[in-house]
Amino acid sequence: MLSDISKRLEAVNTLLGRHQQCNRFMFNDALPLSLFYRDFNDTNTLVKEAGLLFREDAEQLLEFSSSLLSEADKYLSLDRTPLQAVDFEALFEEHLKPFELRYEEAKTAATEL
Repeated sequence: MLSDISKRLEAVNTLLGRHQQCNRFMFNDALPLSLFYRDFNDTNTLVKEAGLLFREDAEQLLEFSSSLLSEADKYLSLDRTPLQAVDFEALFEEHLKPFELRYEEAKTAATEL
């Protein structure tokens, strides 16, 4: 998990950097943000993993933490106000509508059999 966090935060930073000029978020933009939050919001797990890695390979932990610090500094320097205007729930619901319609059509067809 620790090995992925810097790369994933770099992707979030890239996404936020692109949206400095454009305030319109699409599903494909919001998904990496949501997945990042989902995957890394449990700080207790991250701390436990860091503790284990410290015992096993402190140098690797230093490398991960340096990379994460660099990406965190970039994240904090970016303007995150475009995120505040995004209604993520509505964005995901809109994305799901076509799938829900297909499901209803398939369900109707299946019950007619």
